[in-house]
Amino acid sequence: MAFTYVDPTSGSRDKVRSLIQDTVDSGHLLEDAEINWLVTEWADVYDAAAAAADILAAKFAGQADYSKSVGDLSLSETHSSQAERYTKIGT
Repeated sequence: MAFTYVDPTSGSRDKVRSLIQDTVDSGHLLEDAEINWLVTEWADVYDAAAAAADILAAKFAGQADYSKSVGDLSLSETHSSQAERYTKIGT
């Protein structure tokens, strides 16, 4: 899948990526094609970024939080906090 980011001055896609803080290839959240589609649907990059944030909020809201421990080691992932973060960005 395609990921591109140079800086927010290089185009609408990078502006949207910057606004939603999806600027690192490893672990990126949206593909270039998804952001390009949002930019064509909403003329304003801020509206496109808000729509992207809404998509990410819904994505993370649909995933369960979990925590696992074995001895002194523990691992937890809280998708609900990520969903809340993107909900705030989208509003």
